[in-house]
Amino acid sequence: PFDPHELKDAPEIDPTVCQEMILDGQQRLTALWRTITDSFDTSQTKEQPRRFFVKVEEENRDTYSVNKIVCIPNSKNFSRIIQNPKVAFDKDLIPVNLLVEENYPNTVSITDWCDEVFPDNSPESRRLERKIRKLSDIIKSRNIAYFSLPSETSREDAINAFIRTNESSSKVSRFDIAVAEIEVKRQEPLREMIKNINIDAQRINRFFGDDEEKQISEIGELVLRISCLLANKPPTDKHFIAGEVVNVVTNKWNEIESALDWTLDFLEKESIFDKKRLPSVVPLRVVPALYILCVPPDSEPDKLAKFRKVVRKYCWLSFVTNRYENQVNDRSWEDFKSISTEGIFNKLTAPIFDIDEYPVPTRKVLSDLKHPLPRPSGRRALSRALLAISLRSGAVDLASDEKIDKDNIRDRQYHHLFPKAMLDDEGRDVSEVNHPLNFALISDTTNRKLAASPPVDYLKKRLSLEFDISDIKKRVESHLIPFDKLNVESGKKENYENFIIARAELFERVLSSLCKGKQS
Repeated sequence: PFDPHELKDAPEIDPTVCQEMILDGQQRLTALWRTITDSFDTSQTKEQPRRFFVKVEEENRDTYSVNKIVCIPNSKNFSRIIQNPKVAFDKDLIPVNLLVEENYPNTVSITDWCDEVFPDNSPESRRLERKIRKLSDIIKSRNIAYFSLPSETSREDAINAFIRTNESSSKVSRFDIAVAEIEVKRQEPLREMIKNINIDAQRINRFFGDDEEKQISEIGELVLRISCLLANKPPTDKHFIAGEVVNVVTNKWNEIESALDWTLDFLEKESIFDKKRLPSVVPLRVVPALYILCVPPDSEPDKLAKFRKVVRKYCWLSFVTNRYENQVNDRSWEDFKSISTEGIFNKLTAPIFDIDEYPVPTRKVLSDLKHPLPRPSGRRALSRALLAISLRSGAVDLASDEKIDKDNIRDRQYHHLFPKAMLDDEGRDVSEVNHPLNFALISDTTNRKLAASPPVDYLKKRLSLEFDISDIKKRVESHLIPFDKLNVESGKKENYENFIIARAELFERVLSSLCKGKQS
């Protein structure tokens, strides 16, 4: 069930007589082997050659103890220590490979080494030799503890044992194991595959962040979850190491690249431009897998249009209903199986499309100030979805008239349409003030200019700059903001409630359309 590899630089053996394999500890054992045999080969790397010594301390006239292990570069500056035993001994250093004194190519006889330390003093040389041999006996008799598994142990049990024995320090995950298996299958590290993924770098940065290590981890895990679905398994980490999943990654890498790129492009067209505004990651797993199964490379435009409609319906329902609030992996697998099996031209019966079970939020839910939704800058999917909906009409900045798009989305700030300070003074609860329908995305410059001005004041300010009122109204309404309900002096006299209700009505219409797969 495993693909065995020889430890680097270890003696060659006949694979037919091999009785044991190492599941864990290859790197540590390789390092130990190379150290005691002085066989570090750096000819194929940028690493500097090096030698290892033990720094000893005399416990008594006949015994040494080891203080620490010292790594010394095999360079011109340290050549005297490495090449001259007396210089090394004067610094209390003894080569590690001297302590094993076996018949290895680079090992040295303890007797010869001691004679070079004391070339003219045979008694001192022999005393030093006895002390080193005592130390050597301790090293050579030291047992290396290991966890032995019977040869009939299943692959899954062996990997579970490996994971459990690595929980104390740097925890190993099934993702790490999958990465190693993919590397063996493709003869190419998954990390390098992700670094060179055929998706625009700026798009990757928007949806996965700028940190390369986090990108590799997030994209790698996402690819494995997509592959789980394609291998007809729930997208859980326990399936990352399944042979079928690893085979999907290695055999369908190019298709997964294209499908993921198509999905990110689709989200951008739905006015979801980056990770910070993405309501849910679930569609990033399901949609690429559906694309691979349902959209052949030579698909007709009509089929692509139908697929896009199904995906739009699926995505927005996943964003605004509670279908994926728990049991995400099982439920997304259930929906994926249903859609991919029935096909996009048949009636959609996946549970996520059951609006009785998973109803689309109504204006009443959206405008409820007694139980308001959290602010859109948080993690709640519905709140983020509402912000994305507010951008679908080509939202432009309230001052600069610049359209919000994928290139400037990161520079936009969350602006309270009814200013926070004003609503605080009116005695509003913070949850009411931060209702997602009281926000619009605008530039940082505009946000500073508007500051805490009442809505009527900052709208008048635009008019005083000789803009036509129709221009100002158009900018405001491009965010799905009811202009007349915003153009007030305060939130008192139910002005704020009326604004939230009026805006909720606009969102309800758009949301109803999107959840049917239609363009709003």
